[in-house]
Amino acid sequence: VLSVGFGSCMVLLSGQLLRGKRRAWNLALVLFVLSAGFSIARGGEAVALTTSLSMIVILLLTRSEFTGLADPPSLVRVARMIPRFLLLVYVYGLIALWAQQGTLSPSINLSDSFWAVTVGLVGGEQPYEYSGRFARLFPVSLEVLGALGLLLLLWLLLRPAVRGRVGEGRERAAAMVEQFGWDTLAPFACRDDKSYFFSSDGLAMVAYGYLGGFALVSGDPIGEDASIPLVVDEFILHCQHHGWQPAFLAAREVDVPLYAERGFRSIYLGDEAILDCRTFSLEAEGMAPVRQAVRRAEKAHRFELMAEESASPALVSALNQISLLWRQGEDERGYTMSMSSDVSAVGSNRLLAVAWQINQDGSEEPAGFLRLVPTSAVTDRFAPGQTLDLMRRRPDAANGLTEYLIAHTVQDLRELGVVRLSLNFAAFGRLLDNDVQLTRGNRFLRKLVDLLNPYYQIRALRDFNEKFQPTWLPRVLIYADPADLPKVGLRYAWLEGIVSVPIIGRLLSGPTEVVEGEAT
Repeated sequence: VLSVGFGSCMVLLSGQLLRGKRRAWNLALVLFVLSAGFSIARGGEAVALTTSLSMIVILLLTRSEFTGLADPPSLVRVARMIPRFLLLVYVYGLIALWAQQGTLSPSINLSDSFWAVTVGLVGGEQPYEYSGRFARLFPVSLEVLGALGLLLLLWLLLRPAVRGRVGEGRERAAAMVEQFGWDTLAPFACRDDKSYFFSSDGLAMVAYGYLGGFALVSGDPIGEDASIPLVVDEFILHCQHHGWQPAFLAAREVDVPLYAERGFRSIYLGDEAILDCRTFSLEAEGMAPVRQAVRRAEKAHRFELMAEESASPALVSALNQISLLWRQGEDERGYTMSMSSDVSAVGSNRLLAVAWQINQDGSEEPAGFLRLVPTSAVTDRFAPGQTLDLMRRRPDAANGLTEYLIAHTVQDLRELGVVRLSLNFAAFGRLLDNDVQLTRGNRFLRKLVDLLNPYYQIRALRDFNEKFQPTWLPRVLIYADPADLPKVGLRYAWLEGIVSVPIIGRLLSGPTEVVEGEAT
């Protein structure tokens, strides 16, 4: 059992060793030294001893290759786990021994019992002689607990700590988003799960999170155009220094050459639907379905566009209740295209578009709402815009309510001088067009989309967005190594809430916030 524990630990370490992590090198060296020591203590098992000594020599000879900085360890979690785990183990061991005290030889006492549990965790010689089934099961159970404890400890040491922080880095990032965040995904760089890396000239940044060996950048870099290549180059070096693989999620397709010049590859993700508030009209040709839906909803609803911070506590509670019903008990999920937070009237520059249902007695209650986040509010270089964050309605809301909300939102935004409104993201939308010539890879993706469509309503979302006659902005996933694509894709899908992990999904953390970086 102990050998299985050591082997399992090495499996956990393998990924960290491949990324050149110094902490993984240290832990691997300790494990092989312990393995050699146990082999000697058990009579010098030739194969196991030779293997362990060979690995110790190899690790020492390649020490200079392991320069990757350690990921932030879960030291607080380790400090909490160790006493709890040991308490559980010793309570189990002492109760088991006490229950069998009449069959033990020599007679039971507290000090020997503690020693029996302690050496049992590592498969050592017991101070007692056991009989019957207890003699077979109890020592094995302690060894299993010892192996599990070692695996848990190693996992916590290698797993980054999730911790929320606000400070100079986040304030600086928010200011940069305010000044340069013209892209419709830029506002989501201010999510709480983001860390930031700033260029050496201080004029550009990337917002990212660490998850399982990958630095996952949210959208494109933000900053002065001339500093974007600089921050990309410096961020790549930053990732190499830490032993991370960088990936850029939902980047603009037009910027693919910037990444291709640096050896990165891309894969098409889908298209973002963007409405031009200046030209949008319900009377335009082809808008009849939307116009009819809006007219139906107008008969029993009133529209109101307001600042989120001006919403009353009662309205905030009602809108969050609508969200709760919409999600059917699931947590808010998202990464690149959502703030993943409830409605709040505290310190927000966001807008709420609310559809008030007018009841027969004249009373009103919210039936659905949109939440919008602004893009680039300070600079005059880019047209003012808003990005859709939440789109929710009550399960019993009238048909056409969503079209009603979007149409009236565009009209009111136009009066406020807003030019662009970003709607939903239509995954793999281009692949659904029959008149587009597809590459071999895209033909495979098309078959995959057709397979997944009944479960994720990919085509329905594309068709819904198409009704509003938007401009489509293609977005891609940027990755370094073809072998990393499945790993990056799975992490991205999980972060965005497209896939979930049964049973253990709630135990997994999202991206880790690490100390903000800056090139020097």
